[in-house]
Amino acid sequence: MSEQHQSFKARPMPNLNKPPKLPSVKSKPVTIPETPNLATKARASQHKPAGEDKVDTTFKAREISREVYAGPSMPAISSKPITIPETPNISTTNKPPTRVMEEGPTEFKARPVPRDAFAMGGQYGLPTTEAKEITIPETPQMSTRERADRWRELEAEKAAREAVESEARREAEAVKAAEDKEKLRRMREGLVHKARPVPGFYNKDATDDE
Repeated sequence: MSEQHQSFKARPMPNLNKPPKLPSVKSKPVTIPETPNLATKARASQHKPAGEDKVDTTFKAREISREVYAGPSMPAISSKPITIPETPNISTTNKPPTRVMEEGPTEFKARPVPRDAFAMGGQYGLPTTEAKEITIPETPQMSTRERADRWRELEAEKAAREAVESEARREAEAVKAAEDKEKLRRMREGLVHKARPVPGFYNKDATDDE
């Protein structure tokens, strides 16, 4: 199939010096203003009596009703009597006067202590208390020393445990290294090339007959 070559051809450029040709438009007639025909004028002409162009607009007030001069129609309110203040009736005023108010303040006089109060031992008289022993001062035992000793024991146990774990780890690594070395040796032995035996080219029975 042969290739088809299409040549590009540009359009000619229009002449810019000449004005473009526009379509001709017909001129409309001049608008003449008209008075609008409102509907209010038509309604006014309908209600307007025939033959009367002018309407009497003289203001004329209505007559005042005679009931206005008679006074208010509400019933008269009778005046209430003036309230006379009275002293409140408090319950304390009705109580009988006490002896203190009549005779005046009295002097306090304590009763005498019974003689058996000291001998009753506190059951009905004064309570008896035993003398306490004298307090002997003692040096306080601080817990900081116990904590320090306990911390040293824990550190020693931790060091011993880490030593045992490190020794076991070294032994396990040594055993693993020996196993890896043995596996490597066996793998290298398996990689050694061994030639197969040469097969017999002659029949054994034929050689024996000869």
